Amino acid sequence: MFEKRPEDIARRAINWTWDSNPFVGTKELSGLAMLNCLLSNWDAKSTNNNVLGMYAPDGSVKDWYLVADWGGTLGKTGGFTSHSKWDLADYSKQAFLDGVSGNKVRFHYSGKMGSSLKDIPKDHLQWFVGIIGQLTDSQIRDAFKAAGATQAETDGFSNQIRKRINEMKAAAR
Repeated sequence: MFEKRPEDIARRAINWTWDSNPFVGTKELSGLAMLNCLLSNWDAKSTNNNVLGMYAPDGSVKDWYLVADWGGTLGKTGGFTSHSKWDLADYSKQAFLDGVSGNKVRFHYSGKMGSSLKDIPKDHLQWFVGIIGQLTDSQIRDAFKAAGATQAETDGFSNQIRKRINEMKAAAR
């Protein structure tokens, strides 16, 4: 939090929104939205979305778009008083997919991403599942262990993540 910013990064005073950015309609933005839903990130608001300027070797600056705050995750999405974070019971009860209709997939999400998860194209889900589906159970468990999770949290969250990945795989067929 208090370390010096590297010399090759220029902080821009720019926030980007989920519904208006250079990536709207791309599988990559859909993938980022699906990752937020997979982790139940209820705080994915535009003020947490920043643009950094990365200096290239030739001195030019390229914009990098990022989500800067992932703290409101792994609980229940919802309004100001109904959300939670790092709560295995809430995360386990949280609905994930609302269904597939034609070539569109709808995620169950109540948070601050706007309409990004209203209708995800099925081919975007298939692309995302091709990436996220490569994670092994051991890798998922190691991530929770590295975050300081207890054994019960590691077991529970890892099982829930795998369950959601399997739901996405089934919807992608």
